[in-house]
Amino acid sequence: MERWIRLPRGEYLIRSSHLGNRAFSVVLINADGGDEVLAVDNTGVFEGQRLLRVGHESSPTSSEIDLRAGIYALVVRADGDWEIEIQK
Repeated sequence: MERWIRLPRGEYLIRSSHLGNRAFSVVLINADGGDEVLAVDNTGVFEGQRLLRVGHESSPTSSEIDLRAGIYALVVRADGDWEIEIQK
């Protein structure tokens, strides 16, 4: 599944869950091809969250994702039911 989203500067929480048995991945790909970030990479049942920091200058921690502001493809690969929510 692929969906386009606009991410202006700010902080966002990306929550995701997966009820399948195999691989579950969520990738954010910048429309200009400059950024490609693996936000989730898990196998089996999963529920978790990560902080997306868009347009910030400082270095992210291991649980954060740092991106440039822009338009991104949200690409999901899953073998079972899944849900993703992005909150500002």
